[in-house]
Amino acid sequence: MRGTVADFAVFISILVWTGIDIALKLDTPKLTVPTEFKTTLDGRGWLVNPLALLPEWYLILLAFIPALLATILIFLDQQITAVIVNRKEHKLKVWASIDMWLIFTVVVTLGQGKTVCWTFHCIFHNGQCM
Repeated sequence: MRGTVADFAVFISILVWTGIDIALKLDTPKLTVPTEFKTTLDGRGWLVNPLALLPEWYLILLAFIPALLATILIFLDQQITAVIVNRKEHKLKVWASIDMWLIFTVVVTLGQGKTVCWTFHCIFHNGQCM
């Protein structure tokens, strides 16, 4: 029971404090949502031409170097995490929930879930290495 409550503590806290805010009619700042879906500047389209922002074409080619280094760093981070997690002394029992949690985090974070070692989070969230 305690683990379940701890897993949803942030969500429960948001619900409780939002309920208190509504019940007591507190004057707190609220997010104003526009009534229509449009760009912030009239006359500007949704697509941006990257060459208009970078008139020096060689800057696009130079951006390849840090992008390649970041890709290598992320790949190595994920591989090292997998090696550490899959050691025999952890006696890992793979459940489908680990894969589902990984898929969920990658989808929610638009593919950036791998950059923050979500493998550890998925396994310890499910109590696999305990």
